[in-house]
Amino acid sequence: MAIQSLARVRQEGLTDKAQKKPAYHYPARPLLGFSATDQALMRDAPLRHLGNF
Repeated sequence: MAIQSLARVRQEGLTDKAQKKPAYHYPARPLLGFSATDQALMRDAPLRHLGNF
């Protein structure tokens, strides 16, 4: 398996079949970026702060 393919499987949480073993579903492991919760916090925090004035 190419490194690029392995990295994609593990980063996106896809299913892969290892040599001579049953398929395994890897949990997603995003390397970069922000979750939807993080994005909402970053969007709303400045507005809440400005609302206090």
